[in-house]
Amino acid sequence: MHSAVSKENLLSGLRILIVEDEPLIALCLGQAVEDEGCVVVGTCATVAESLALIATATFDVAVLDLNLHGEAATEVAAAVLRAGSAIVFATGSSASDVPEEFQAWPVLMKPYSDLEVLSAIAAALGSRPPTLRLAV
Repeated sequence: MHSAVSKENLLSGLRILIVEDEPLIALCLGQAVEDEGCVVVGTCATVAESLALIATATFDVAVLDLNLHGEAATEVAAAVLRAGSAIVFATGSSASDVPEEFQAWPVLMKPYSDLEVLSAIAAALGSRPPTLRLAV
């Protein structure tokens, strides 16, 4: 019981950006984080849509599918870091598909559980360098 309270306190109020091209996965992911008190600031399914939202939204963590309709999400990941936010990658293929410059961030292997998502978000917050928040 104490760990659930601690996790809720850690994640409650976090602003989450979901970048996922499968609508059902995006919906389930959004529900999982909202159930823990997070706020979903937006859900994007393409690289272009993601870049546009990242330019205007304020968020703490992006849960980012590595492959968006056949397009690599590397540019989206770089934009997330420039925005000063943390990343959790999601993939249906292999963790080795994460480009080398992003391998310090947590990776979710599809299919994943709600608990795995929440743990990865907590890990991503711990991975974020403190000065990254100052990046423009």
